[in-house]
Amino acid sequence: MDYEMSNNLNSFKEDIDEFDRAFKDLKKDFERVRGYIRALQNAWTGEAHDSLVSRFSEDQPRVEALLNYIDGLLKDYRYANEQYKNCESSVANMIASMKT
Repeated sequence: MDYEMSNNLNSFKEDIDEFDRAFKDLKKDFERVRGYIRALQNAWTGEAHDSLVSRFSEDQPRVEALLNYIDGLLKDYRYANEQYKNCESSVANMIASMKT
């Protein structure tokens, strides 16, 4: 994905799809880490364990907030894409009706 979202509708949709795939991968990775932390609860004890679990517990709400924010961005991009498509269709219909 480019660093800027495209203003071409086909490219914009491709950017959204790529962003969505990356977001889903990120969510899966976070769930995997969460599972690893749970698995370690019974398999590992001591100061290092306590430190890791404590740090993860502190970071977990931040990661969840970030995931929610990214999810909101994706919803906004999808909405914008639909609005652009509707607008483009309306303009095409107006032009077509002027030609007849």
